[in-house]
Amino acid sequence: MVEVFRFHWFRFPVRVLVLALTISLPTGVMGAEQGSDTADETDSMVGEMASEAAATQPSNGIKTLDAVAVRPVTFVSSLFSTGAFLFSLPFAAFDPAIDPRKMRENLVDYPYGYTFKRPLGDFDGSAW
Repeated sequence: MVEVFRFHWFRFPVRVLVLALTISLPTGVMGAEQGSDTADETDSMVGEMASEAAATQPSNGIKTLDAVAVRPVTFVSSLFSTGAFLFSLPFAAFDPAIDPRKMRENLVDYPYGYTFKRPLGDFDGSAW
């Protein structure tokens, strides 16, 4: 087992995985050790706003999964789709039934937007 960690190529992915798991672990609510007698109206309003924001925001684990696994895959797929667009553009230019702008929108703009413009953890892509 010790022999595996001697390789430099193995250390970096393990460190990244440990860091990603550490970031995505759920954390306790700050101030939870205080008694309920110290909570006032402001604290309850802040708690309500935080719970509403937590209901609409994805968790840290989902954001980490998006940043570590999904974004690199979508980046590579956007490169391939851009290459497919550039390859097929000369053929589409001579076919009147194909709209090059619509083809660019589907093969270049949408994958680029899904990779770089959408917020972390938003997988439906409706926010951008």
